Amino acid sequence: MSPVACGRSRPLKSSSKQIGLARFFGALKYVLIAATIILYAQIRMEIDAVRDNSSGQLFYHARLEEAAKLQMEFQNFLLDADRYTNGQGNVTRNDVLLSFDLVWSRVSVLASAEDYEIVRMLEGIGPLFSTIETVLHELDPLVQHLQTEDLATLNAIKIKTEKLREPLKKLSAAAYARRLKEATDQSNTNRQIAGKLDNLQTVIAVAFLLSFIFIFAEMLATRRANRTLQQHEEHIRTLAYTDPLTGLANRRALQEHLSSALGGADGACVQLILIDLDNFKDVNDVHGHPAGDSLIQDVAARLSDVFADSGFVSRMGGDEFAVILNADRPTTTAYADKLLSTLRQPVFINGAEFIPTASIGIAQSIPNAQMSQETLLRHADIALYESKRAGRDCYCLFEDGQLRQYLYRRTIEDDLPAAIDLDELEVHYQPQYGLKTGEVHGVEALVRWHHRSLGNIPALDIVSSAEQTGMIDALGNFVLARACRDMVTLIASSPDLRLAVNVSALQVNHKNFMQNVVDILRNTGFPANRLTLEITESVMMSELPLVAKNVSALTDFGVAFAIDDFGSAYSNMGTLTHVPFRYLKIDKAFVHDLIGSEQNAAIIKGIVSLADNLKMTLICEGVESNAQALALRNIGVPVAQGYLFARPMPLLQFVLLLGGKRNSDAEHAGAGAVA
Repeated sequence: MSPVACGRSRPLKSSSKQIGLARFFGALKYVLIAATIILYAQIRMEIDAVRDNSSGQLFYHARLEEAAKLQMEFQNFLLDADRYTNGQGNVTRNDVLLSFDLVWSRVSVLASAEDYEIVRMLEGIGPLFSTIETVLHELDPLVQHLQTEDLATLNAIKIKTEKLREPLKKLSAAAYARRLKEATDQSNTNRQIAGKLDNLQTVIAVAFLLSFIFIFAEMLATRRANRTLQQHEEHIRTLAYTDPLTGLANRRALQEHLSSALGGADGACVQLILIDLDNFKDVNDVHGHPAGDSLIQDVAARLSDVFADSGFVSRMGGDEFAVILNADRPTTTAYADKLLSTLRQPVFINGAEFIPTASIGIAQSIPNAQMSQETLLRHADIALYESKRAGRDCYCLFEDGQLRQYLYRRTIEDDLPAAIDLDELEVHYQPQYGLKTGEVHGVEALVRWHHRSLGNIPALDIVSSAEQTGMIDALGNFVLARACRDMVTLIASSPDLRLAVNVSALQVNHKNFMQNVVDILRNTGFPANRLTLEITESVMMSELPLVAKNVSALTDFGVAFAIDDFGSAYSNMGTLTHVPFRYLKIDKAFVHDLIGSEQNAAIIKGIVSLADNLKMTLICEGVESNAQALALRNIGVPVAQGYLFARPMPLLQFVLLLGGKRNSDAEHAGAGAVA
């Protein structure tokens, strides 16, 4: 199963490029729009200029028209004067005066400041215009006195007007020539403006086309950027809800899926399976983290295969996995059995063989009942805890009574470190008696703890919690040191008294175990040859690498070893011949059923014979009645301990016992047992 890629992803870079491209096209779009607006403004300016120029040209042409028509108006005046004088037609004196006024008005208009400038622009006309004005002033009185048949005045008028014939002709010709030239220039100018406007229209059309293209390109780039961003968001979500090492769902995804499953409307039963690999830390410590990662990936693949059709598989972190099932309890346990069997198949990593095992805790929701995911997770965790305590490589189902036991054990585990540091633990002592002599042969040190809220805690619970939390070395050193300190003086005054202390398999397998024992003996002054360390036979059969080495080294140092609870497991007789044990302690189960059981009596006899032949001292524990003590003595058991003789007691009470001041009831019981 390939890991999920981490770090900066390609979708993010691609989306950045797409966004940049969209912004580029957007900027070009706005540039083109701005350019189009500017071009449009320029076109408006050109149109306004043309309009203004056209207005000026119309005025200019109108004045040239006035100048051009002056000769014609003057000819009309002479014709009207001639007809009026000769009595021809219907021309009246008023018509003559009106014609003269028209000529005079036209000259007056042309003589105005603005129009005069226009007339002066006509080539060679400036001096002639002055002559025209002078002659008109001379004609004015003649015209006013003109009467019918007044040929003399008419001739005088004609003589005066001869002076105007040539200037008016030139003025008219110059005006028409100027009009023709201006018309030609205006036509050329209009053609230039029209060409410019055509070019501007083409540019605007191109700009509009490019704007449309860029808008489309921007939309396309934006759409691609959005699609890429969406893919990137999906990639981020995948990273957020996926374990990078295995590709499975992670804790967050599990929590959301579990919350959804518990909140379903169908009220189905939800099974939560928690899986924790056994001794995974040893794989990392011995073979390195790359090997551990490879093993995690292999286990993840096996989980996916087992629950491929029905389960939601996730990795909680480290070596912990979780599976959510919508199934009943029998189906779930069948899956658990299949998973345990699948995990036990060997896996080879870098040439090394691994056989993974796991502890499994299973909890189920209550159908049609409100249950939070925190509660279900806690129940599954409690069941997982129980499977570890049961020996690992198994599964455990959560039951209602487990919560109380779980809280009890967790309280012990949480408070034990402080109890060791604050010296809250006590060591009690249970004497061992010689069944023939009735004398105290030795004493076994047993740890006790009176918890502030739980009360008296059994030694087995203390030791088990210490092993679970990694505090077993600290606890073992505490008990051994306290017992050696307490007994060092008593040992000196009791030559036959021996001190027995139980040690855990985890202690014996520790690389510093031997040195810890030697340091305690030296610091307390307790003689090594008066100390017996009791270990169970299962420790010797466990094949832990340092057990045999530490036992042999401490034996050479003078410390004796005893096999505790002999017969409670599959006894390995080879161990008795290869390891120099000096004491053999029979499990109390044989003593409990000794009376009335010939089989148990025969077994004990066989063990007595075995111990004698191996030159080992036999000790029988759990003796609670005189009948048991008498039967054991008759079989040949030399030493015994149990409630018949004395319960574990504080140091002061044991000192009094050795001093002969013990309770009389206990003394009579011991005497009766050995009578």
